[in-house]
Amino acid sequence: MTDTSTQTKLEDASLKRAGEISIKIREALRKSLPAPPEQFFTVMIPGKVVNFEEYLAPMDVNALLPTRVELAQARLCDDMPALASVQLGPTGRSVARSYATAISKLIPAGTTIGIDEGSNKPLSEDQKRYKQAMAILSSEVPNRDGHTLVELYTLKQKAYTDAVTAKTRAFDEANKIAQKDPSNKTSEAVRAAYDRWVQENSRAYRNAVQAAYMDWVIMGKKEEVEYWFSVVDQDSALARVEQSKETMRWAVVQDADGSGEYQKVVLSPSNWANICKKKALSGTDKTKTVEWYTWEISRLEKQNQMLKVFRSSPPQLEIHKTKDEEISKAEQELNDATTNAIKAEQTLRSTPPSGPEPKDESEKAKWKEADDARQNALRGQQNAQGALTKSREAYDKLKLTVLNSESRDAQNTMFAEISKEDGGFVTTQINENADLIKEYTAAKADLLKQSGTGTGASVFIQELSDNMGIPHALPDPTASQEKTDEDYFTPITVEISSTSDTKSSKQEASSVSFGASASYGAGPWSVDASVSHSQSQAHAEAMSELANAAVRISFECMRVDINRPWLRPELFYDEDLVLGPGGPHLSPGFSKLAALLEGTWKSETEGGQKLEDELRRYSIFPMFPTAFLVACNVVLEISGSTSKLQTIFNTSSSSTSASVSVGYGPFSASASGSYSKSETEASSKCETTASGCRITVKSPQIVGWISQMVPALPRLK
Repeated sequence: MTDTSTQTKLEDASLKRAGEISIKIREALRKSLPAPPEQFFTVMIPGKVVNFEEYLAPMDVNALLPTRVELAQARLCDDMPALASVQLGPTGRSVARSYATAISKLIPAGTTIGIDEGSNKPLSEDQKRYKQAMAILSSEVPNRDGHTLVELYTLKQKAYTDAVTAKTRAFDEANKIAQKDPSNKTSEAVRAAYDRWVQENSRAYRNAVQAAYMDWVIMGKKEEVEYWFSVVDQDSALARVEQSKETMRWAVVQDADGSGEYQKVVLSPSNWANICKKKALSGTDKTKTVEWYTWEISRLEKQNQMLKVFRSSPPQLEIHKTKDEEISKAEQELNDATTNAIKAEQTLRSTPPSGPEPKDESEKAKWKEADDARQNALRGQQNAQGALTKSREAYDKLKLTVLNSESRDAQNTMFAEISKEDGGFVTTQINENADLIKEYTAAKADLLKQSGTGTGASVFIQELSDNMGIPHALPDPTASQEKTDEDYFTPITVEISSTSDTKSSKQEASSVSFGASASYGAGPWSVDASVSHSQSQAHAEAMSELANAAVRISFECMRVDINRPWLRPELFYDEDLVLGPGGPHLSPGFSKLAALLEGTWKSETEGGQKLEDELRRYSIFPMFPTAFLVACNVVLEISGSTSKLQTIFNTSSSSTSASVSVGYGPFSASASGSYSKSETEASSKCETTASGCRITVKSPQIVGWISQMVPALPRLK
C-alpha cells in the first residue's frame, strides 16, 4: 500500500511538472512562430508520434494525393483541440461535426427578400422595388403568344445558346475531317485544310451567332430582364449556410470498406510528411553543447591511444609462399589434362553410335565390335573430363594461395608505411586528433565560461531582454543569404531550471486539460501493461528524477497549415446571421476566450461565475485548428542526478517485451527493445554525459495545434 501511495505521489508531481514545462516550451514556440491575436496555441502532452509512411505525397507535385493519404490526413486533422493551453491526449470531438452543429444554430437576422403578404406593416422601399420587379418579370408580352417577359427571355437565350453550340460543333467536325483526310500527310497539311474551311465558313457561323444574340438583346429584352432580376435575386445569409452544408456532403473521403467517412483537408506544404521524414533521417542537430565537446574529446583520446599502440607494434600477417616448381608442375598437369580431354572428345566424336542390335546372327559380331568401340570412347571421354576437373581445382587452389600471399604481403607493407614515426599516416592522424582535442577543450572552456554552470545564462538574458521590451538583433545584411534547399524548420532552444516559480505553477494548474482517450498516454509518461509493478515504481522514480533536473531542450519545428474548403469561417462574421433566441453561446470574443483558455480570466462580479463553468458555456465550437506543429531532432541535455533515468532507459532498451515512454513536456522518448516499423519510429537513445545524460528523440512528433478563434456569438453590443 505504501509503495502504491509513493508511486501515485511521484506521478502527480511528474504531471504537475510536465504542465509547467509544457507552458515554458509553449512560450518559446509562440516567440519563435508568432501568430495573430485571434489564433490560439495548444501544446500536447505527450506529443503525437506519427508514422510518416501513411502521409507521404507523390514526388510529382502535380500528381493527386492517393486516397489512403487523404484519409489519413482527414483523420489526423479532425480532432478538436482541448479548451486549454496544455492538452493531455485527444478530446474525441470531431471538427466537422462540431462545425455542422454550430452553423445549424445560425438563423437570419432579418428577412432580406420577399414580402410577407399577411403583414399589415407598410412596405419598405426595398420591398416595393421587389414587388415591382416581380410584377414586371411575370407580366405577359403583347403579341408573343402569351409568353411572360421571363419566358420570352429564356426562349431567346436558348436560341443564342443553340447557335453557339452549332458553331462549335461545326468547327470541331471540320477539324476531324481534315485529320482523317488521307491526302493530308503531315500536321501542316491538316492545319492548312482546316484553315481553308474556316476561311470559307466562319463568316456565316459568326453572323448566325450575332443574329441570335441581337434577337436576344432586343426582342428578348435581355438588359431589362437582367436588371429587374437582380432586384429579386438577392443572396440570403441562410442560403450561404446551406451551401456550406452541401459542400461538406461532397467533400468527403471514405474508409476502404465504406464504414466511415471524413471531411477532406488540404495541408500546406502538401509534401509535409516527405519533408519531416527527410529531416528526421538527416538528423541535423547544429547545437554544440558542453556534453558534445566532452563526448568528442573522450572519443578522440581513446582513438589516439589505439593509434599509438598500432604505431609501436604494427600487425604482421603470416605469409605462406608457394614454390615456383609447384606452380609449374600444377600448370603442366593442367595442360596435359586439357590435351587428353580434347583427344578423348575427338575420339568420341569420330566413333559413331552402334545403333540397335541386329536380329541377323551374321551381323551381330560386327555390331558388337562397333558397340564396344563406342563404349570405350565414351568411358575415355568421361575419365579425361574427370582428370581435367581435378587438375583445374588443384591449379586454382594453388593460384589462390599465391594471391592470398601477395595480398598479405601488400598489407604488411602498408602497415609498415602508415606506422612510420616520421610522415606516416598514423602519426599524422594522431597529430590531427591532438589538435582537435586542444580546440574542443578550449571551446568547451569558453562555453562553460559563457553559460556559467552550463544552463540557462544566454536564454535567461534573452528572456529578460524580451520582458524589458528590448528588440532582437536585426539580421546581418552582409551575411550570405545563399541556401541550397528551402528549410521549413525553425530551430528552437529552451532551458529549464530545476526549480520553477509559483506563478507558472498556478497557471499550469488552471490551463491543463485531460483528453478523452486514456490509451493515448497517461499524462507525461506511460508504461506498457506488460511491465511489472517494480518496473512501474522504478519508472515513476526515474520520472521524478527527470522532473527535478535542469534540462536544455533543442529541436527544430515546422508549421503545417490546414485548409478546409468546406469550412466557411466568414459565416461567423456575417452580420446577417445570428444565434436563435435562447440558443447556445459559441464564443465570447477573442480576448475573453483567450483569457479563459489561458486560465487568467476572472469574473467581474464578486462570487460570480467560476472559470470552468464560464468556459463550459462555449464548448460547441469556440475555435477550430488551422495548423499543427511538428518537432524533429529533439535533444534533451539533462544536468543533475540521472542514474535512475539511465537505468530504466537502458533496461527497457535491452528488453524484448517491455516498453517505456519517457515524457518531458510534449516530447515523448520511447525506450523499447521491440521491433520498430520504420526508421522514423526508431527508439530514442540515452547517452551518459559529463553533467548527466543526453536523450535524443529520433521520432518526429506533433507537439501542438494552432486554432482560429470564432468571433463573439451572440454578437457583442
